[in-house]
Amino acid sequence: MLKIPVNSLVLAAADVATASLPWQAGLRYGLLGLPLAFAALALYVVLPHYYADQLGLSLALVGALLMSVRLLDAVVEPLLGRFSDWLYARQGHGLRVVLWVAAASALVQVLGMAGLFFPPARAQATPAALALWLVAGLLLTSVAHSQLVIAHQAWGVRLGGDALQRSRIVAWREGLGLVGVIAASALSVAWGSAA
Repeated sequence: MLKIPVNSLVLAAADVATASLPWQAGLRYGLLGLPLAFAALALYVVLPHYYADQLGLSLALVGALLMSVRLLDAVVEPLLGRFSDWLYARQGHGLRVVLWVAAASALVQVLGMAGLFFPPARAQATPAALALWLVAGLLLTSVAHSQLVIAHQAWGVRLGGDALQRSRIVAWREGLGLVGVIAASALSVAWGSAA
């Protein structure tokens, strides 16, 4: 029977721990989770109240439209995942592909959110026109948000590592996402809905 000294096991465990993801890399990766969570809170908490309270659509209609867009998004997300896989297969495993897709998705998401929160001619718009504007903006914004989330998670997968490192990667993403939700909630209370 092979005897391994306990000190060797402790050193081996220490080597695995030190070979894991450096905190700077974890922070770099997880940092995108913060604005993603911030944007999600704005879309699913602030936006319905805004369209119901400020623009006059019924909350039931806003909720139904939001749910319909999310259901459609559930069909689109696997296609976005296949698109991301195709990009990686075509372009290699470089982070550059993720960054380009993320940058384009972020730009589309920002434009979509700006359109959602600042609809044109909102004073003269009919409820039907506002509802149509809401659906178009939500489609654009939620698809861009989904692509950004998929690109972010694909980046995390490409960081690789053993189970411990992968759990640390997820912890950075989800931890900073939680900070984003808390920050968005606190700022919306502190600044009010107008801001």
